[in-house]
Amino acid sequence: MRIFRELSDFDADLAGAAVALGNFDGVHLGHRHIFRVAQETGLAVGAVTFAPHPRRFFDPDGDPFEIGSSDDKLEQLAAIGCHFAVVIDFGRAIAEMSAGLFMRDILSRALRVRHVVVGRGFVFGAERGGDVDLLRREGPSLGFTTDAITRTMIGSQICSSSMIRSHIGAGRIEEANMALGRPWRIEARLGDGSSHSLFRDVTIREGQLLPPDGQFVVDVERPDRSVTKTIAILATETTGRMLVLKEPAGMASGSRIWLRFLCAYAAADPLARLHAAHMPQMPTRHPVNITGESL
Repeated sequence: MRIFRELSDFDADLAGAAVALGNFDGVHLGHRHIFRVAQETGLAVGAVTFAPHPRRFFDPDGDPFEIGSSDDKLEQLAAIGCHFAVVIDFGRAIAEMSAGLFMRDILSRALRVRHVVVGRGFVFGAERGGDVDLLRREGPSLGFTTDAITRTMIGSQICSSSMIRSHIGAGRIEEANMALGRPWRIEARLGDGSSHSLFRDVTIREGQLLPPDGQFVVDVERPDRSVTKTIAILATETTGRMLVLKEPAGMASGSRIWLRFLCAYAAADPLARLHAAHMPQMPTRHPVNITGESL
């Protein structure tokens, strides 16, 4: 997948594409439906998204909320078949740009899109002044048509990034994974570990959304894509939230890893027992503390 972070770098050969427009935090099943509709046009398919997330721009000191990092989002977009992604720097200029100018200057002039696909509730532009009706009404004069996709349901719930954040925040990992269509994962780096300790400290991205304190069965994905199953422990100490990992053998300090959360670890839970098969019983206390410094 080709990635463009400057509109001036956009390749003219990609003009006439179908683009999905949105934040795509988590790239969940609802987002995947949007991209499937774009792919059905038979055109090259791209994502037009934003970094940082607009919510972070408007509330820089707010609580952690992002399901995945920007790199994770791009990796997931590539995995579902996007040909390219345009990552727009969401700063004051974009925040104050009217919906009409966004359509004219970005979608029509810079990207020369032929078709736009969005969720039915999508809004954009300064003061959220643009919506599906505006895209459909004004788009044809700018060279593109628009599809608006109905919401994807998971049981009786709307599949959304907000719903997934709620599940993660409550420790409902299996429900979050169902809506994502894959295990939720976070990027981390291994810290130092004592040769006499079962545990390694883990450094995570600053502002990372996390589940509540507890023990979780995780897959540790290494840089070579090999995977080891173990248990992660989250705890709140006087210095803040802490995450430790049962000693992953053969990994050097500072190694970049992905932690795929599978479920909460509870000895009485059959799913946890299945995931944790062949792992030793974990002690209730751990000797290692970490800081939440940025990667």
